[in-house]
Amino acid sequence: MAQSDRSLEALGLAGVPALDPLSYPGSLVSEPGLLHDSEYLALRPSADRVGDWKLESDAAFSLDDYLAGIDQPLVPRTSCDVYITWFDSAQLEAVDATEYPEYRRILIASSDYPMDLPSAERVDVAYLYVNTNGVLTDPDGSPMIGGEQRELLMRLLARSAKLNSMFGSAQEWVERAGSSAELRAEGLSTFREENWILCQDEFLAREPEEAQMDLVYGN
Repeated sequence: MAQSDRSLEALGLAGVPALDPLSYPGSLVSEPGLLHDSEYLALRPSADRVGDWKLESDAAFSLDDYLAGIDQPLVPRTSCDVYITWFDSAQLEAVDATEYPEYRRILIASSDYPMDLPSAERVDVAYLYVNTNGVLTDPDGSPMIGGEQRELLMRLLARSAKLNSMFGSAQEWVERAGSSAELRAEGLSTFREENWILCQDEFLAREPEEAQMDLVYGN
């Protein structure tokens, strides 16, 4: 069977960062779409549904040992490009299962953080996953810009003699921390010792999303 030009392979989206942590965050889509089996179908989403805004600069070690990153910190009165995913209830529950307890899902509104689709339609509300540990910072104390995983890890190794002695290289980082809960805990402790963590009090002070589960998705 001929390969569809909308297949994940043809679009360069077939990589799985969970299996290859140094490839995180993976390939980014260039347009709104719907994932159907192994195809990514272009579509024009409606703004009348609740979206999931997965935007974070992670200050924790994942089980696969990657560090999540962002291209632009989420700061009031600034703008950035983000990727919003429309999950159904079962999909959202599955994401929750992978994110809790490291992340808390909260609801944000366009009145606080305006969110516009490429069509210029405004998304009224969206879920945001916030890391309960906080976000990593640059040497000047501002939220760290993420990017390609290998480069991010090398930046951190260069800033900390302790981390460098623990891991040495980006490849060793994902291999050693990925197989050792003790090393992951020590790495997070090192972030705190180096004063690299910026708490997200504005978000964490909000009510947990469990209190807002009466929200429903549009058809």
